[in-house]
Amino acid sequence: MNFGYGFVYPEQEIEAPFIDATGIIGEIDYTIHDYEMNAMKKFNFDAAIKFVRRLGLDLVKRDIPMEVVVIRIKYINAEKFSE
Repeated sequence: MNFGYGFVYPEQEIEAPFIDATGIIGEIDYTIHDYEMNAMKKFNFDAAIKFVRRLGLDLVKRDIPMEVVVIRIKYINAEKFSE
């Protein structure tokens, strides 16, 4: 289960990306139960929070400054987008 952009589907509105701030290096072993996976596939965010808390982790909303790369269409109908 990837809680980065792989967890977000285009049809869902999302407020912010998930950022790994655990400091964990490498892989960790965990078990995800069928009922947890099924709930998360239905975009049940509470189920995702319960799952990570069961692992001793947490999801915390924070405002942080960050640089991002934005990809956009430069030309439409031979007219340049305004900068």
